Amino acid sequence: MPHRGITVTNADELAGLLRNDASFVECTFDGGSFAELSVDTLDLTDCSLQKADFSQLVCGELHVSRCDLRRADFYRADIKESHFTDSNCASARFPNAKLNLSRLIDCDFSLCSFDGASLFGADLTGSRFRAVSFGTANIDGATVDRVSFVMASVAHKSFRKQRLTGVDFSEADLSGCDFTDAVFEDCRIENTIVSPETSFTGADLRGARLSNLRLDIARSRGVVI
Repeated sequence: MPHRGITVTNADELAGLLRNDASFVECTFDGGSFAELSVDTLDLTDCSLQKADFSQLVCGELHVSRCDLRRADFYRADIKESHFTDSNCASARFPNAKLNLSRLIDCDFSLCSFDGASLFGADLTGSRFRAVSFGTANIDGATVDRVSFVMASVAHKSFRKQRLTGVDFSEADLSGCDFTDAVFEDCRIENTIVSPETSFTGADLRGARLSNLRLDIARSRGVVI
């Protein structure tokens, strides 16, 4: 039976509970210290983890659904192939975290830190990354359908040959981004920052709403508008 409606405050307490069941429903982890915890499975539903410290967490199967993770800390967490769904992760920290092949679906990651994180092959469908600076994060091969990058910095990231559907790049920093041969469908590119290294070469922008896009600055040979 899943643990229901309890408060958990530290790693030792959580480890003890996990010996009975890995599922937690409507539980509270707010402000708890769970740093360097290593577990096989952790399943959280309708839980609150505000300001919880999960730095350097190692978890083989992490499932988070409809949870509140505002300002939680996942610094250097190894949570590859994890599932985050319908959760509020605003201002949480994921620097240097391993999120390869994870599913981050319909979540709010506004103002989060992802510098140095690996999101290689992750599915980010429907999530919001408002005002996020991805820095040196690796988002190669990520699925970004219906993602909001409003006011985010995705500088020097590659979207080469991708079909981008419902993506909002409004006011984003696209310096050095590679959109070569990308196809935009129902996207917004308004008041963005571009640089001479930004490439729209061969891109199909007919499905994008454009405003103040300085294609004269970016590489735009063969672009279709």
